[in-house]
Amino acid sequence: MLAYTYRLDTGIPFDLEEIKELRERKIKVLWCQLAFLFFEKGRALQLKYWPGDLAMKDGYSSFGIADIKQLANQTNQTIDLDGLCILRVDLTDHVKNFVLHNIHKSEGRLSPFFHFEVLDEAGESLCTSQDFGSAILMALTVSDMRLLVADGFDLNFLISLPESG
Repeated sequence: MLAYTYRLDTGIPFDLEEIKELRERKIKVLWCQLAFLFFEKGRALQLKYWPGDLAMKDGYSSFGIADIKQLANQTNQTIDLDGLCILRVDLTDHVKNFVLHNIHKSEGRLSPFFHFEVLDEAGESLCTSQDFGSAILMALTVSDMRLLVADGFDLNFLISLPESG
């Protein structure tokens, strides 16, 4: 099982409005860089949502679920122990483009998606965005870090997580 090694620092200071806005914009750019990296590495996308939200026009957790189902070549759907629906789809170019586009244009939240994970070929989670991007955890390798640095990523926004096990 892969362990998450870093968390994106999404903390926003409350004191200076000017600094707050700059930091929010920077975090959004960094999140887009990370999302792109993991969508290139990943093989599948797993989304979680509350089943009742899908029937509602603007359900709390169901943004994009119907669109992703239509874009996917194949879907696998289950329910977890908390009663959340889990939709798993292959990470095709259409699915990647839809999700990345919506992350990029999302305003007020880092992600319009309630909860998703990018999975590798073994089904292990490489990255997760929870609660609309308020918690973003990832398993970064040394080569991932090199790619991010080459792309101008500010590593000061990554918080190292303690090793488990």
